[in-house]
Amino acid sequence: MLRLSYCTLDLVVLGFAQTDFMYHGLFIVASVYQLFLYLDALRQRNICHLLALILFGFFFVIMSIVHVLQHFLFEKNRAIIQASSPVKHSSAAYIARMKPFQYAILALTPLIFCVMFVVTTQLYKRFHWKNYHGHHTDSEQFQPLLIAWGLLCGLLKVDFFFLFAYAVQLAPAGILRYDDIWKFECVVVLFGSILAFLVLVFYGIRKENIHVIITFLGLNVAIMGYFGYRTYVFAMPRSLLAIDHYEVWT
Repeated sequence: MLRLSYCTLDLVVLGFAQTDFMYHGLFIVASVYQLFLYLDALRQRNICHLLALILFGFFFVIMSIVHVLQHFLFEKNRAIIQASSPVKHSSAAYIARMKPFQYAILALTPLIFCVMFVVTTQLYKRFHWKNYHGHHTDSEQFQPLLIAWGLLCGLLKVDFFFLFAYAVQLAPAGILRYDDIWKFECVVVLFGSILAFLVLVFYGIRKENIHVIITFLGLNVAIMGYFGYRTYVFAMPRSLLAIDHYEVWT
């Protein structure tokens, strides 16, 4: 965590503290959520949920690496801020204590993912597609529909978490003087996306309404355009005097 006990707090310092707190919090929440996905896959004995678990684990490894690199950037740019008043305590000792933990995260997260992948492979051999053969029906289309529904639910569980993670990381943007990010954008992105998924996807499938499904597909195109625009905004270089907390490496 950022050490701010010897600093004179202002909005920028508070913004960096919030950002660092969110990074650590998201890492913990992601670990718990991964455990939830694993237990859910065991309970349902569903191959599609196992595949979603592997996908989430892969993204979790990428997110962990990005967050550790982000913390390196904080240290490089003296994100352990010395504010406006002289600081008698050097941050070098603090950084030296943090380095082993950061390197441990970089090493352990991929290792745990590899172990989980091996275990998931063994579960795949046990589950296979037997749960879909257990439904007795004369329709040849019933099994593909069950598989498609399982894949959709699994991907939605992965998508919900990363939408939440993205929205949370937008929260301190205004404090950190990102004027091109709307004040309540994080709330709109999070709840708007969840509402769209829950209402459009489940209502459209339940009612077999093709117009709702087409609306959802069109909304997906708009969302991809939004994320493309945000990626462009975050990639634009800022003032040399400003510290960019969305920048990962330089």
